[in-house]
Amino acid sequence: MKSCPAHGQGGNALDTAPDGAESHRGICRGRDLTQAFEGGVFSESVADGTFRDIFPGDFIVRQAAVPDIRRNGEVVIPGREYTVRFIIADLDAALSSGSGVTAHHAVIVPENPPFEAYMNPDETTEGGYAGSFMRRNVMPAFARGLEGAFGQSHLLCFRADGESCACRLMTLSMVFGETLPGPWVWPDFERDSFWGASQLAAFHLNPVLRGRGMFYWLSDVSRYTLFAHAAGVGYEVFAGADDVWLESGVRPFALLV
Repeated sequence: MKSCPAHGQGGNALDTAPDGAESHRGICRGRDLTQAFEGGVFSESVADGTFRDIFPGDFIVRQAAVPDIRRNGEVVIPGREYTVRFIIADLDAALSSGSGVTAHHAVIVPENPPFEAYMNPDETTEGGYAGSFMRRNVMPAFARGLEGAFGQSHLLCFRADGESCACRLMTLSMVFGETLPGPWVWPDFERDSFWGASQLAAFHLNPVLRGRGMFYWLSDVSRYTLFAHAAGVGYEVFAGADDVWLESGVRPFALLV
């Protein structure tokens, strides 16, 4: 996927933007920050809140070893190591949002879904995302992969779905800035008192990063047997819904410190 050019505040925005999340989250860039993370510079710039040389659209490449994902003791998705480019999707997005997060952080999202899974093995949305197979079985395995990729001390847990989470599927609002029209059972951020009701900066500044040419699950419930998903066709990305038992891409977000 093509990285986004620097834009958002004029041609010299990168040179003139003051330190801090508020100014940096208005600029989309696309620089490889892997070495900055490995050398500790990235973490220092996040921790002190300057976000010096960190902008939405930048990325970090890591190896994420996701263990076996099981259902009733049976392996349904074999464990595997994935090479993942994690996009910096936003800065301090969960700060002071009722998430329990008080530390400066970067929101990271895989550029492409590393693997596919179903939301539920049965044709039901009962319990919403919080009660789904995706939330209870897939997300803990992905969190293990994140721990190996970044180190547990670099992952910031946040409150969602009534408990502490290390990673979570995105909502429609986080990707598109709005919900689908029509009769909804519930938008996820309303049902679960989740803070993800605002669009992430990178997806606002460069819609291509929403996921051109890919399909992946979102956590909102559209109908009584349908969860929402993002669907990319050509240069367009739109929101739709799909049966819970169909396999679609898994593209969670996490908070990096």
